[in-house]
Amino acid sequence: MANFEWLDQNINDIFDKIYANQNLCKLLFYNVDDPLSESNITTTKVLYTDKENQKLFPYFFTPDLTSEQKTTLHICFKDFRLSDNIMFKPARVDFYIVCHEYLWELDTGDNEIHLRPFAILNELDKTFNRKRTIGLGKNNFNGLTPMYYNNKFSGFCYSLEWVDFT
Repeated sequence: MANFEWLDQNINDIFDKIYANQNLCKLLFYNVDDPLSESNITTTKVLYTDKENQKLFPYFFTPDLTSEQKTTLHICFKDFRLSDNIMFKPARVDFYIVCHEYLWELDTGDNEIHLRPFAILNELDKTFNRKRTIGLGKNNFNGLTPMYYNNKFSGFCYSLEWVDFT
């Protein structure tokens, strides 16, 4: 019999790490060309709790592709399975970055190309890859997949693997 109660704790651990990363929160929260120059967000939980302007979702669904310009991050656990050793459960978490086309480019003042989804990927990687957040041991990078939703929204799916005890 599978026990999935631990998933709630894992999603809360992931959200806590995201809330602690001001750069990641600013990249999601501010719909401006240079979000990292904006003020720190004093209550980063607003990214999830403000249902009118929600930026973090602890599940995946088809995003509202007709809405205003915004960037969102959807987190989805998947690929749970038993290994040859029934004490260990390999699993995966996917971070879906959904970004409006007008918010892709960042202006950092250095006349170089900087893209918001790449900056978000960099912050996710610094926060989670090869770090202990979920399960046993460290999370390991599993892959990056481009995502195309329509002519206004696209992004990436950033995947991590880990192993947990049964």
